Amino acid sequence: CVFLDGKTRKCTVYSARPRQCRTWPFWDSNIRTPEAWAHTCEVCPGSGTGRLYQLGEIEQQVGVMRI
Repeated sequence: CVFLDGKTRKCTVYSARPRQCRTWPFWDSNIRTPEAWAHTCEVCPGSGTGRLYQLGEIEQQVGVMRI
């Protein structure tokens, strides 16, 4: 990502990040199957950590942008 600071490993535009970033990792392609979710967690160290979202919250985020 062009907005990722390579030294700090943090987003430089986090508060104004694009919708695509705001909805990650709740993209259809990532949550379609348990295997897809497992793969997402393998390639993105932040996925699968943090707070647990309820299904309704995920569905709401998915509705924001279909990828």
